[in-house]
Amino acid sequence: MNMKGVYPINHVCNRAIAEIIEIQKPLNALHGLHLLFYGRYYNDHTGYLFYTNKPFFSIRTSLKVPFPGTYMKENIHPWKELHADSFIRIAEDFNIFDAINFVQQTENGQEVFTYAFSRRDNPGVAFYLTNLELIKKFNDFFKIRAASLIEEADRNKITIPDHLIGKEKNRQPTYQDEVKFLLTNFSIPDDLNQENNLLHTLTEKEFICLCYYLTGKTAAEIAKILNISSKTVAAHLYNLRTKLSCKNRSELFEKAWLYGLISSDIIHK
Repeated sequence: MNMKGVYPINHVCNRAIAEIIEIQKPLNALHGLHLLFYGRYYNDHTGYLFYTNKPFFSIRTSLKVPFPGTYMKENIHPWKELHADSFIRIAEDFNIFDAINFVQQTENGQEVFTYAFSRRDNPGVAFYLTNLELIKKFNDFFKIRAASLIEEADRNKITIPDHLIGKEKNRQPTYQDEVKFLLTNFSIPDDLNQENNLLHTLTEKEFICLCYYLTGKTAAEIAKILNISSKTVAAHLYNLRTKLSCKNRSELFEKAWLYGLISSDIIHK
């Protein structure tokens, strides 16, 4: 069952990636700390979620991982206490380490900031606890700087799909379970799936390979992650380079930027 995009094509959460990344840049000097998500979830099951890493957001959504804040009380929630090890490993594949959800109760729901480090070598969850006042000050700073975007998102809240609202799971999937589910259920987001966007010419497996390739993974590493042969990955990479008229990783970065797949230096060349 392939999933359609969470948002309408021109929704502010799809359009504002570059602006959100720019607002959160002061954090990046702190061991690669960055804002991964910001959103609000209302008691009527509506809400929105800004994001700064589109490939990971696409993969997270295809894996049906609930929106942060839809099932948590006010507190700091480390991902390692919320998610299966298999999902943590997938996040790390995308240079997302020691992430936490900072959930604040509002009058009619929850507000959530998700922070993460972009480097494995980082201070860990203890950093958030010892710098709680700094995090709170940045939360306030962000809401001031992003006020117009937040207001637009509030006017255009979406109904959160049931499969993206948190529920208890009885079984912890393995890493390969998650990857197999991803390969079976992935679909390119609607805003990248238009005829005027070259990315729509990619197959879903080519798109997944591109996402991993842009994080710096080699064909052999991607093959190991996806549990397919290196020759198959090499074929996918060759096909996507041909379709996008790119000779190397650098040109793929330029095309990925041009067509809206990446908008930040959080995904490293």
